[in-house]
Amino acid sequence: MRPVKRPVRRAAVFDLDNTLVRGSTLFHFGIDLVRRRRLPARHVARYAVAEASYVIRRSEPTGVAADAAARALGLVQGSRQDDVLALAERFAGARLDRHLRPDVCGELRRFREAGYLTIVATASPQELASVVAARIGAHLAIGMGGYIGGRSLEKVAGIVTATAGSKVKEKLPGTRKTSSKS
Repeated sequence: MRPVKRPVRRAAVFDLDNTLVRGSTLFHFGIDLVRRRRLPARHVARYAVAEASYVIRRSEPTGVAADAAARALGLVQGSRQDDVLALAERFAGARLDRHLRPDVCGELRRFREAGYLTIVATASPQELASVVAARIGAHLAIGMGGYIGGRSLEKVAGIVTATAGSKVKEKLPGTRKTSSKS
């Protein structure tokens, strides 16, 4: 991510999934993990149907995002955070560019060059969001932070764990984001 050189008075916030990236970054990351034999294909199969549905209908079926996030939790739970970040870096270096929307990334660049603080916001995990934001030249990424799949993530001695029972709301796709009440 880019360092901020002077006090910020203006910011431009860009949504990651279906704005800067065609489709879901988490889905593309999952496909990359299947190709690298780090994740069974069945873990992303249902999400693949949801991705196709989103492209065709511009909305995703209820529950699919939470299911995919829960599967992602299963992938990273018990892993070293450094390993998860390394996998995200490899994905960004090898496959991310083909999913980026050049027109929107160009807008982000223009805002950055005009002196705006550029922020990438997403419901994807913070680790993935940070890697993608750095790759496209944004100053900052705001991801799901400590939550994925409705469970609280903790990092104990660099190992990703999940606290069972720490429920949070499912991420809200599309127009449901603006109509949600916190």
